[in-house]
Amino acid sequence: MISRTLRAPGRSSLLRLRATGPLSRRAVTTDAASSHADKAQVPSEDDKPFEVRLSDESFETYELDPPPYTLNTTKKELKRMYYDMVAIR
Repeated sequence: MISRTLRAPGRSSLLRLRATGPLSRRAVTTDAASSHADKAQVPSEDDKPFEVRLSDESFETYELDPPPYTLNTTKKELKRMYYDMVAIR
């Protein structure tokens, strides 16, 4: 009985649409140009942490909470992220 329902042309297209359609949509758009750090707070050592602040307009989210707008990082971490980004591209 179920196999006949799945073979019916009208019903099978409805089942396919329901199975392939997205159940929920979430999106995050970023703008990295709006991030900055005060040069006076950036240490000369590579392992010393400092704070990077992002603008409130850095992220546009839909049905998601935005990430924090401040983060602590080191020069060493930033250099490694840059190296990984260039290597992947």
